[in-house]
Amino acid sequence: MEFKLINLPFGARLMYVKNKINKTTNVEISFMGGSSEEKIPGLAHFVEHLFFSGTDKLSAQEVKKQYFDFSVANAYTNFRDITFMGRIFTNELEKYLSTVAMLITESTFSPKAIENEKKIVIQEINSSKDDNRTNFYDTDLSKIFDRDMLNENVIGSEKSVKSIKQKDVLDFVNNYFVANNVDVYICTPLSAGKVKKMVIDALLGKLKVTDNFKKPKLFYFNTTDFNYYQSIYKDIGKMYLSIDFKVNHNVYDLDFYVKEKLIRYMINDISYGLMKTLRQDKSLVYYADYNLTYEEDASFVQIITESDKNNANQIIETVAEYVKDLKEKGFLPEQFEKAKRIIRYSHESRTFTPIDFLDKLYEFRKYGKILDSEKIYTQIMSTTLEECNALINDIFDTTNLGCTLYGDVKKKDIMTEKKFFKLFKREHKTGKK
Repeated sequence: MEFKLINLPFGARLMYVKNKINKTTNVEISFMGGSSEEKIPGLAHFVEHLFFSGTDKLSAQEVKKQYFDFSVANAYTNFRDITFMGRIFTNELEKYLSTVAMLITESTFSPKAIENEKKIVIQEINSSKDDNRTNFYDTDLSKIFDRDMLNENVIGSEKSVKSIKQKDVLDFVNNYFVANNVDVYICTPLSAGKVKKMVIDALLGKLKVTDNFKKPKLFYFNTTDFNYYQSIYKDIGKMYLSIDFKVNHNVYDLDFYVKEKLIRYMINDISYGLMKTLRQDKSLVYYADYNLTYEEDASFVQIITESDKNNANQIIETVAEYVKDLKEKGFLPEQFEKAKRIIRYSHESRTFTPIDFLDKLYEFRKYGKILDSEKIYTQIMSTTLEECNALINDIFDTTNLGCTLYGDVKKKDIMTEKKFFKLFKREHKTGKK
């Protein structure tokens, strides 16, 4: 694989990945300015929908047919970006880029289209209310990240969507969908020079430039002590709980990043044990993993559980025991060797998975360059178990410990904050850190 970070005109950037094995091309075109930047909850997601509502020349049906006729094509909105993505035949790349440019520059955003789209999005909002696990993830993120607007999920609410006006849409599009706010990621068998020319001619050349535009800042962690959040959804029959550790380490520490790749697999191994223990207690863990975050300013460990009964205290106590045990004993040699075997197999098999691609995006966004894979691999394989164990306190740093809970649980039945922190061997102190 060949990786290049290519600076484009107007401050746009292209991350190019040369892939000679596959005949198809993967492309993502991201505009920073997702729901974390909107003034009305749900506006970014609403705008993403409106790009498919028609132009002066094409109806909404014709626009959708042109875009979704590519092999795999979609668009999504998250807290950070609005992104157009496709997996297409390589000979269609220029056409795909031109189609995205057409969606952005030629969509009319007519009052009629806006009112029609409100009905569709509100129907989506009402349908999503039945998906309690997704609701919990959105709510949990609003507490982890210290941004007021994140108290609403990406899709917004029925009230906020109804309040959107044409001017709100036009202001958002004119501010964020400009040539100097584009990150393009392309994995393809084509040469870097050919891809660069296509991106400039088919995409950037058609977008306007705003001289005073500044890319949005990424959102940051909220390191408040401990808080419970009771959802607006009542009597849902389930209880959702998340325990989060923000990693207390310099975000630009490349040495930590290298060791983090090994540590991720070892914590995953521990997570499987945690899931097994909780399932034996009839608590179902849907998610227990060590995240390398690609959009934020730090990494974090997050354990999310879902249960049919009020046993939050039991889950908290089980997680606390695992954390204390890990701090006292460290990672085991067999876990360390297993992690290295997985990394060695991935490296030697020369496969390029979606996870590998995300790792490259992470490197690009954090370090401003694509790291040499061979050098990273050599550093990983020369890392010792003792070096990984020395970082455990940074990973499970209880000064950056948070907990979120909602569902059919009464707060009076939950342990006190003092007891919670005592379980993790930390005296409770009020206020923010």
